[in-house]
Amino acid sequence: KIISFAFDQSTVMSDYGDMLWEHAQYLRQNNSMVLHVSGHTDASGARLYNEMLSKKRAEEVAQVLIDFGAPKEQIKIVGYASDQPLLGAKTHREHRRVELDYQQQQIVSN
Repeated sequence: KIISFAFDQSTVMSDYGDMLWEHAQYLRQNNSMVLHVSGHTDASGARLYNEMLSKKRAEEVAQVLIDFGAPKEQIKIVGYASDQPLLGAKTHREHRRVELDYQQQQIVSN
């Protein structure tokens, strides 16, 4: 559930195509699920730039999912910049990622 990125890049590598296709199909078949797509950066660079880059990474992954047929309303995007470092990471490269996290949709009724 982790998509890695090159330094200063937001382009989703084709290596992740099959995995993202499977996630898109899962969302199509499970309309009660919401996929949180969270973008992250390493700590190098300016804070404002990293906020923008982390969100752009999440948006790029979300767009691939939507292109593969995932319902847009089941995808939530957030960029965390370098605020949530990957535990156990040994290199800066490991922090440059998008994480996919499923949650059950809450139905609100009166």
